[in-house]
Amino acid sequence: MSETKLLAGYGPYRIDEQGIPLLSDVVWDMLEKRAISAEEFGKRFGKLTRRNKQPYTKSRIYQMLRDNSFPDDKTRRWVLAKLLQIPPILLGVKSLDDLLDITEPTIKPQVSTSSLPSFDLTEYRITLSSYWKRHRFLLSVDLETDVSSRIAVLEQRYLYGPQEMKRSIATLLCGYHMLSANIATDQRDFDSAIEHLNKAYVVAKERRLTKLEGACLLRRGWALKERGEEKGMEQDYDGALLDFTHAANDFMLAFKEAKRLPGAMHGSLLLSVGKLSADTAKSPQEFHTAIKKIEEAEGFIGKGVDDEDIHFIQIDEERYYLDRAAAYLASTNPLACYPRDARRELRHAIAVAPNPLPKRRHAYNMVLEAKSYVIEGQAHVTRKRMSYADDCFSQATQKATEAIGLVKAIDSQVNVARIEKICTDLRATPYGKENVDVASLEVEVTAARYPQMFQ
Repeated sequence: MSETKLLAGYGPYRIDEQGIPLLSDVVWDMLEKRAISAEEFGKRFGKLTRRNKQPYTKSRIYQMLRDNSFPDDKTRRWVLAKLLQIPPILLGVKSLDDLLDITEPTIKPQVSTSSLPSFDLTEYRITLSSYWKRHRFLLSVDLETDVSSRIAVLEQRYLYGPQEMKRSIATLLCGYHMLSANIATDQRDFDSAIEHLNKAYVVAKERRLTKLEGACLLRRGWALKERGEEKGMEQDYDGALLDFTHAANDFMLAFKEAKRLPGAMHGSLLLSVGKLSADTAKSPQEFHTAIKKIEEAEGFIGKGVDDEDIHFIQIDEERYYLDRAAAYLASTNPLACYPRDARRELRHAIAVAPNPLPKRRHAYNMVLEAKSYVIEGQAHVTRKRMSYADDCFSQATQKATEAIGLVKAIDSQVNVARIEKICTDLRATPYGKENVDVASLEVEVTAARYPQMFQ
């Protein structure tokens, strides 16, 4: 154990019987190299790895260093390595991700038709309305099983129930399918969301429910656009463009019935077309055209919502400003992105937001603000203004860290993916390569994606 070695330019470290450096030696070295105190490290390591989020005391960290008694499980060692940017070779692995034991989510059980809930038309309508509100303000993924059960009941009633009730049941069935699609989209299960909306559209078209046809097309366009955005983040630009094209087709199909649709839906269509145009804008001129389309929706803000057809599509000031902010950040061409304008719109959105704040919208606001600082920082890097760039990246890290806490509370995986992209962009910068705050954010994002990591 007394043997010491230099590895990859680090050390020298004492070596164990497997030829791997003692972790305590490595941590001592990295704390010094990263200029992190034992007290600061204990705070971060405890928050990220302990169930109670309590920090490790400075004395406990020093004890670990003296006794080489850091936690043995690989996940916590992965966190330690991420925080201190320890090279994998010093831990005896090819990649730090080799330390992670990440299991895929279990397949959701199918709904048994032998134990379906009883059916009451009024109760189903009231429950659907309350579930929509819960989805906006609170955690909603835990509703999936009940929503699936209710869809199964409604499908049976629609097929085999009395003729005089088919229209009312069809309306409810479409409403529950749309709610299920929203929950699936929030969980990044875009294919399932589109499947639900396909089924709802067939029912709405069969019963000639024009408003619901429009709602299904609008929501399917949203799901396709979300899937396209995620493909874009994964650099699958051809796949993203295909989804954007299908989304545009759905929006245009809905526009054909615009005069027969509620004002809130008409305004939402204008917003959606404008945002999609901003996503595909390749120049400031194309972006300007997209913003003009979005501005057409302003006249529809606050239009009455028709609850009769259970489409639950609203356009209020908060959503209008959020969509404008997203548009200012949407283009893949930095010259067609305007981060300061986006933050102005986000301030407007906060100013007009209802009380209590809808948590998904509030999380989205914070994610967009973080993204705006990343884009602005990247522009400063291009101009060699590194001090300004670091200030922007610091703001982005702070906002993304605030957002991940709220996103975890509502289990919004689509927002986790957005924050993960922000984290990836930060890690690619000189600022992010060495910054412990970015490393902490990376751990938080991974824990949000795989909540079973520290159970």
